[in-house]
Amino acid sequence: TIQRLEPRFSKDYPRTLTAHDIGLKDMIDAMYLMGNPPRIILFAVTIPELNEVGLELSPEIESTIPEIASMVLKEIDSILS
Repeated sequence: TIQRLEPRFSKDYPRTLTAHDIGLKDMIDAMYLMGNPPRIILFAVTIPELNEVGLELSPEIESTIPEIASMVLKEIDSILS
């Protein structure tokens, strides 16, 4: 499942974040506290429970890339239009 989200607070982010997301929520919360929050659009992909961590994409995630790319390009186009 692919979801388009506009999270406003750290509680609005998907529950499962990977190690490369550490610190992002804290940084965004700090921007809100400082009164200068950015507009964030997040495309989240639902994944099965992780059993292994690796560098390769799973076939399921790899198959969603064209759809996600299309969604991102449409989003960019709508912002620039």
